[in-house]
Amino acid sequence: MQRWLCALWILVYPLSVAMGDVEVRRGDYEARLGANGLEVRYRGVPVVSGSRFTLFKPGYAGAYFSQADFTGLTTQVKDDRITVTGRITEIDAQFTHRTVVDKDGVEVLFTLQLGRPMESSPVELALLMFPPEEFAGGSYRVDSLYGQARPQPLPLEKPKTSAAGTQLIASSVRGITLYGRRVALAVENLGEVAPSFFDMRSRDFPQPERVYWLLYQWAATSGETTCGVGCRQVPSRNLPGRPAKRVGSRWWKEAGVWRFSTFSCIRRLIRLKKPRRVSCSVTCAR
Repeated sequence: MQRWLCALWILVYPLSVAMGDVEVRRGDYEARLGANGLEVRYRGVPVVSGSRFTLFKPGYAGAYFSQADFTGLTTQVKDDRITVTGRITEIDAQFTHRTVVDKDGVEVLFTLQLGRPMESSPVELALLMFPPEEFAGGSYRVDSLYGQARPQPLPLEKPKTSAAGTQLIASSVRGITLYGRRVALAVENLGEVAPSFFDMRSRDFPQPERVYWLLYQWAATSGETTCGVGCRQVPSRNLPGRPAKRVGSRWWKEAGVWRFSTFSCIRRLIRLKKPRRVSCSVTCAR
């Protein structure tokens, strides 16, 4: 009787977790799969706010699959990981989304397998979306084939562009570090495809997706493609809200970006100049 109940529980458990949000916690990190896709928190602070997978038909004439919410798919939670498996029967395709959480960070792996060759079909995979509430107004630093770039500011408001709301911030990203209000998050690319970093805040998307995207794009034709990303908190002494500026200094670091104070420079020049007495005489001719 006990063996029969145990076997029944093994069969029912994957179905039960597929009916709602699932989460895994390890140390300071928490990963959850819900209606907006993947969400990650570090010490309670949201650092990843969603994800989405879309496999378009050739020429963007509709989509074979486009979804952020994986909770209705076959889901298994085991120890430190959440594994989701989905099938696209129309084209004999299968995908796997795996989230692994440990005390050092979160790793996400995505694999798309095509059962047979097909006409070239665009894939857009937002493995991570980042909340502007945390990172807008901060800064970012990109790792590329050319090395590590200097930190650049992330505007508080999305700059106006002539495009339909999409702003490419960085392409072919090997790694990127985001300096937010409370957390500095290092993101490392682990897969075959190099992602791009987008500001999607003014796109005509559902509100949860008007955020920053780490987007993987490629053309699916046959075989298997794997994308992966790891993210972890990194120490930073220059997050906004922390004492980062020394009084009287012309240069200081704020949100990972060096700033220059013209006021302190002028003040220093004024101090260097000593006042002089000036005498003058005026002669009036009659």
